[in-house]
Amino acid sequence: MTNDPTNYARYVYRSGVVTLGKGIGSRVLSSLPEEDVFIDDQTNPSELLGVWTQSDHDEIRLCLKTHGVNWLEGESRPLIKNIEAFRHLDPIQDRRLIQYINSSYYYLISARVQLASLLRCYAKLTTVRGPKIPFDRKKVHVMFNVPSPECYAHFDACLVALRAFADSIRFTTWNVLGRGTGIPRNLASLANTQLPEKLEEIIDQYVATTLGDILRYRDNALHYAPLAVRDNTRLIFSNDIIHAEVWLPHNPEARSHDGFEYKEQKDAYTTAKTLFEQTLEFADDFHETLGSLRDDVKSS
Repeated sequence: MTNDPTNYARYVYRSGVVTLGKGIGSRVLSSLPEEDVFIDDQTNPSELLGVWTQSDHDEIRLCLKTHGVNWLEGESRPLIKNIEAFRHLDPIQDRRLIQYINSSYYYLISARVQLASLLRCYAKLTTVRGPKIPFDRKKVHVMFNVPSPECYAHFDACLVALRAFADSIRFTTWNVLGRGTGIPRNLASLANTQLPEKLEEIIDQYVATTLGDILRYRDNALHYAPLAVRDNTRLIFSNDIIHAEVWLPHNPEARSHDGFEYKEQKDAYTTAKTLFEQTLEFADDFHETLGSLRDDVKSS
């Protein structure tokens, strides 16, 4: 690594802190107003959102948490276990099932790509230097809006991919259970069919919780009032550093820009990350359960 500051890794934390470099001596690029920033030589994985290396490759590595375990992109263990859940698949006899599994995996990768791009947008916003407006240094902090529709574009695309994954698993389910024709239209329809108890429990829980939140924002973006039209990206300038927030309305079901309410500062990245992590957990449980059902069918 050279001494060029643009090649240093930026560490993005849940608390709002973004640092240039890691550990003592690193430069703070962003923090929440009135927050005391303490940096030591330890990186707390539970607080780390990702690592952005602004170089020719413009690489970003996500830090996620699933099943209570932190995962930093680049580690040896896979992001999801779906490949391991279906062992000994025959490339000819199980060709269609393999295609279904790979399609579902593609949608999860698409969601990951959009989530990483969203986090990169946050990191880039914190590198803004010397805003050309007269700040009142006596104020605790100053908040101003910036046009940043790309943040919402990545947020929307992430949720579209998560919805596509959810609906794609109905093909895998129907294939393993040997149901033939009459595949349900979507995951909610699949949940209303007769399923093995364990599988039904897993799908019902995901539909009632995570999928519901995905659809609230995804449906609004596609059919009603895209959030980027009324951009709620905020830059908070405090202590000569900048912190970025991308706000979501807490009532997307209003389906109207005039009806949206922002009583809660609900952040786009934190929301997308949580929904992605919950979907990864569901994917693991789903494929593990369905893989066991397939083994039972094969052995009977």
